[in-house]
Amino acid sequence: MAERGFFIVVFESGDAQILKNIKKGATVEMGRNFMKNCRKVGIKVHGDFIIGLPGETKETIQKTIDFRKGTGLRDHPGSLAHAMPGTELHDTMASCRAS
Repeated sequence: MAERGFFIVVFESGDAQILKNIKKGATVEMGRNFMKNCRKVGIKVHGDFIIGLPGETKETIQKTIDFRKGTGLRDHPGSLAHAMPGTELHDTMASCRAS
């Protein structure tokens, strides 16, 4: 992989609770270990993060910013959460609008 240059990893968040809320199946520590191992073998990673996931607060956004800064990730634009029809997030957002 290092010969190819880099690849993009969608971390979603640097906050443990947000990762649990979205059922990511990965932890912040797993992300840190992944980045440490990539650096060891010379793989450059662009990390993608999503802001506005269920439970997001100023504090969880700051944790994501801090995570990103602490991992040595290359610049890659993040994105805002958007609820695609047929997803759990869409159903949750639709029920919030109905109440």
